[in-house]
Amino acid sequence: MTEVRHPLIISSRLMAALPMPNVGTLHLHAERRDAENRVVYSWVVEDADGHELGKGEDISSGVRAAVDYTSAMSTLIHFLVACGVSYPDGENAEMFPQAVAEWAQQYSDELDAWGEELTDDD
Repeated sequence: MTEVRHPLIISSRLMAALPMPNVGTLHLHAERRDAENRVVYSWVVEDADGHELGKGEDISSGVRAAVDYTSAMSTLIHFLVACGVSYPDGENAEMFPQAVAEWAQQYSDELDAWGEELTDDD
């Protein structure tokens, strides 16, 4: 689904975004399709003050899937939670840059709740 649905918004970065009060904002954009016909999404993590903590281009959909910002955001959140709960020494601790991992550790409960909200909205 290419539309951006609540609680997602279009951010000032012109990306689908999930603003999380007192936590930060996650941004996503469908960049391209890869050789296996997966949608590749770029992402940006900002803290509650709007400072960029990290960015990447490594979230992807299933093969031949349509652009779906809600699903991609849910995937990003689940990866962030996995990183946060295992930081600093667990197997998923290095999934994101250090600043993102530390932020994800601090806000893993809030991220998990937002992930549940996105899943419940489907």
